[in-house]
Amino acid sequence: MANIPSFNTIIEEIDDLVEGVISRMTKTLGKECGLDSRCGTLWVSDECIAINKNSKRSFEYYGGLEYVNREDVVELGDYVIYSSDAQRINSMINYYEVNHGVIVEKDEESEA
Repeated sequence: MANIPSFNTIIEEIDDLVEGVISRMTKTLGKECGLDSRCGTLWVSDECIAINKNSKRSFEYYGGLEYVNREDVVELGDYVIYSSDAQRINSMINYYEVNHGVIVEKDEESEA
């Protein structure tokens, strides 16, 4: 029989992967994406926006995300990730790029 990892091992591996991706995204404030300043901190890339899951309620309320399709939202580890497939999220990413420049993913070497 194959060596199948435990759920705890899988969860830890997913958390590590998510943290790695988040660390390469651009950390900013909601207002930099054209949102109400009460939206708080978020991480933006060309394919998604991520927030700390403790901020989900206020981010969705003040960010006007009540119409984002739930298929475009996923919770992974300590984060909620909103796909740019959702028009509302795509417009936030575009707003950031127009006002602050193209988003460039940080590579692991540049962080050292």
